[in-house]
Amino acid sequence: MSSYKARFVSALKYTEKLGLDPGEKPVPWRGKISLKKARDVLLLSREVLDAAGMRQSSDLAMNCVAVHLKLQSAIYHYLKMKTYITIGDIFWSDYVYCEMSHEAIEKELNNPMLGEPIKSHVWLTLQDGSILDCTGEAHLDLIFGREEHPLEQCLTFIPPDKNIEDGYRRPFLVGPEFLVKAGVFTNPNA
Repeated sequence: MSSYKARFVSALKYTEKLGLDPGEKPVPWRGKISLKKARDVLLLSREVLDAAGMRQSSDLAMNCVAVHLKLQSAIYHYLKMKTYITIGDIFWSDYVYCEMSHEAIEKELNNPMLGEPIKSHVWLTLQDGSILDCTGEAHLDLIFGREEHPLEQCLTFIPPDKNIEDGYRRPFLVGPEFLVKAGVFTNPNA
């Protein structure tokens, strides 16, 4: 299995191959963010989501696009850190959450099912390759009938040097343009 950074670079290349704009590229990667900066990202994420009334698993579940677009804006505004909308799935040996494929992506681009939810997951990749995912675990709580968890237990921050063997994120696309073309939301920059 390749590293997250290598998978992200592949997703970046695939995004460009499809003619989609990934936005500003984080590659080459910046140095690893400090522990303080990582804590600041998590604290800000908690504050922003709490202020938006998202306080438990059921509030966050199935809201990955809105949550991560809101956090992307807040992190840049308050912490002056760029983050990158990342679209993909989460892979375990016995389950794939929001399973994606190149074939499914291309089918969606050629024939968008407007108004229908797309089968993908969205999270943020930070400029050093860290992952911020505030909705994946929350949705899994609902899917698997687990108990509700408070907001702070739904936030996932994975540093770039952490190697996850099972339950790792597989990025397929970078940037929000796929979400616009698939009809998930309108272009926020228009």
